[in-house]
Amino acid sequence: MILSGETPKMTIRPYPATGYTRLPWKNGSGQTDEICLLPDGASRARFDIRVSSAPITAPGGFSAFPGVDRVITLIEGKELSLSFAEETVTLNPFVPFGFDSGLAPVGDPRDGPVRVLNMMADRARWKIAETRLLKGPACLDPSLGGSLFLVALAPASLAAGKERCDLAAFDSALVEGAAQIALPDADTARPGAIAYFLTPAEPQPA
Repeated sequence: MILSGETPKMTIRPYPATGYTRLPWKNGSGQTDEICLLPDGASRARFDIRVSSAPITAPGGFSAFPGVDRVITLIEGKELSLSFAEETVTLNPFVPFGFDSGLAPVGDPRDGPVRVLNMMADRARWKIAETRLLKGPACLDPSLGGSLFLVALAPASLAAGKERCDLAAFDSALVEGAAQIALPDADTARPGAIAYFLTPAEPQPA
């Protein structure tokens, strides 16, 4: 299954950071950098996969996306609390946290502004099987029928089959099939990239 809707010959599909779109949050209380919506032609109201990044400078409610699973990762700043109806979760830098995006918690940045990275998937169609933080070269191989979405936090080089792609910091790419990543400026103190492994959702009983 090709998530992008492209033919299988397109192995690496880059998304340069210069092409991201800054939009208001769905609920209007903040701003987000829209990294990508899949498949092609999708909207924030209807998508299979959505990747975004947002600064959070003050307490406020998240937008609700019923039927969508979200993995959020704090990539800048010190701490973010998420207050749900029955619990409060504290996010520390580079510790991914998954939750039902229909719950719309209240986010409260602690000790200054923060920035988060969001991977969202329509759970009826896709599963975020794994979120992997990369600090050095790695071989990345999604399961059969799956896809890989990678966000570079530092300069990176991708290779998949005969294709090669260099990513600047905060560029991203959708990869169909196995890939190798090199991080020439790797810093063991923080990840150089975040990789999301996406697999098709299992069919639900009729």
